[in-house]
Amino acid sequence: MKRCVIYARYSSENQHETSIEAQVEACEKSAAQEGWIIINRYIDRAFSATNDNRPAFQEMIQDAKKQMFDYVLVHKLDRFSRDRYDKAYYKRELLKYGIQIVSVLERIDDSPEGVIMESLLDGLAEYYSKNIGREAMKGLIQRAKKGQHCGGIPPLGLDVDPETRLLVVNEEEAVIVREIFELYDKGYGYKAICSILNSKGYRTKAHVQRGGKGGPKIRTPFSPGSIYTILRNEKYIGTYVFNRSVSKYLAEDGKIRRNSNKSKPEEKIIKIENCFPAIIDKDLFYRVQAKLDARKHNHQAVAASCRAKEVYLVSGKIFCECGAKMFGRRNFAGRNKHKYLTYRCYDKNQKGPSVCKIKEIRKEYLEDWIVDVMFNQLFTEQNLQIFLKELNEQRKKKEGSYESTLEALKSNLRQVKSEIDNLLILAAKVVSESLADRLAELEQKKKYIQAEIKNLESKEPENVIDMDTFRNIVKNIKQYIVDDNMVLLKNVVQKFVDKVVVGEDTIEVIFTFSFLLYNKKTGYNEYEPLSLSENCICLGGGEATPRHIQQPTPWYIQSFKASRSEIYLRECKYIKTDTITKEEADKVSTS
Repeated sequence: MKRCVIYARYSSENQHETSIEAQVEACEKSAAQEGWIIINRYIDRAFSATNDNRPAFQEMIQDAKKQMFDYVLVHKLDRFSRDRYDKAYYKRELLKYGIQIVSVLERIDDSPEGVIMESLLDGLAEYYSKNIGREAMKGLIQRAKKGQHCGGIPPLGLDVDPETRLLVVNEEEAVIVREIFELYDKGYGYKAICSILNSKGYRTKAHVQRGGKGGPKIRTPFSPGSIYTILRNEKYIGTYVFNRSVSKYLAEDGKIRRNSNKSKPEEKIIKIENCFPAIIDKDLFYRVQAKLDARKHNHQAVAASCRAKEVYLVSGKIFCECGAKMFGRRNFAGRNKHKYLTYRCYDKNQKGPSVCKIKEIRKEYLEDWIVDVMFNQLFTEQNLQIFLKELNEQRKKKEGSYESTLEALKSNLRQVKSEIDNLLILAAKVVSESLADRLAELEQKKKYIQAEIKNLESKEPENVIDMDTFRNIVKNIKQYIVDDNMVLLKNVVQKFVDKVVVGEDTIEVIFTFSFLLYNKKTGYNEYEPLSLSENCICLGGGEATPRHIQQPTPWYIQSFKASRSEIYLRECKYIKTDTITKEEADKVSTS
């Protein structure tokens, strides 16, 4: 006797359980008529058939590989899949194990006409699904152009007005959002921010259901991923964004993938600025975006350096006098095939000496000269005094910002107290459940604001930073050389060196005064825009903001020149010269 399983499905929460019951009943009746034994029923509730991300469906495919049944019985073929690619792929997979798909309402044989009929039905099912999606998207786009919310949970700090469908600020949650941005701007990492927020009992807007279906919904704690998502969200500066994420894309392995972090082309994204009140000041938002971009670049650079056989301190910053970039090169020469490292012109290497006649330059001599200039001519007492002056000016601005935030909170508290007093007077005359709920809500808000005020007032004044502190920072950077930690030394050099130009006889290095974030607990960490957190101080000048907001001031840049002979005649004090043989180098690179 033949064995079969039933597969039933409906697409959305708006459909009813009776839809499943009707499908299963029809399949059971068909199986009885054929004389087949039903060994299992696979049910997917509220899952679309436009993809294969369905738990019961995948369970059925896994059971098929064990050859547990002979037929898959469905009410209609579109219950199995509405995507032609998925349908063909899984039909072929089932046929490998001798399993056929049978539709109760669409009896299709294996004749040539049956093949055409099945293809036509598959096409109609996919058309139906895509047409519904297109029409739905038209409606969503029209709503988006009006700045109306188009579904889903709004971001933390924002709610949806039930009448207008516009986003409005939730002031109680907005305080959390502001704290997240301010903490990151001060130099706190994702995990540190999560720890602070979760310790205060703050939660995200996402919910999890405890105890299965019907159980209570509980807000989830903050995680590094949720912090990153908040920091990147343009809605916090009042910019409405819709249709940004790609729901599906063709991956390199030929499979259809989903990735909400992959964006569509700019012309397809709907973006409306100043659509609703901003929670975050634009200067703060763009400052944070610059830090996030710099952090991403630093992590990629360090990862690449760790993978490389050699660490080239000025890779990406060094140019030939002809205008082409120079690249790090590993050479072996002489009778014993000694290794030596150089920077060579890319155009000369690719197109020959007729294009460029500039000679390559030894890596360790050039880098040692650059590091020597950085320590002895860039980090001078005079420059450190400039750093200190700028830092003090930034500190004054920051203290003024704290005072304005504190005053705004106190003003908000006075308003809430006044509203509570008015409602208490009204409650003495009228008994109302909604009035009691509003009073409870305001009392909670009052406690929340009082906690924020207490938190701000309890902040200790920041430690005074003097010249000795700056000298210790430079000393810590020099320790990387002592420890032979070339990866971290490269991170320092890459942030201070703007450009190196190699000429026929003269070498020029151009330094840019960047901002050096130094952690007093762990030592030098990474460069970021100015940060004044509890454990962090900065070296730098001006205000590090995205270029489209503010260009660096002229005193950022200093330039130094030397001839090739001067560089080669120097004794290397910082960078080791490498003269090991090819056999030794191969042994080191494979170990």
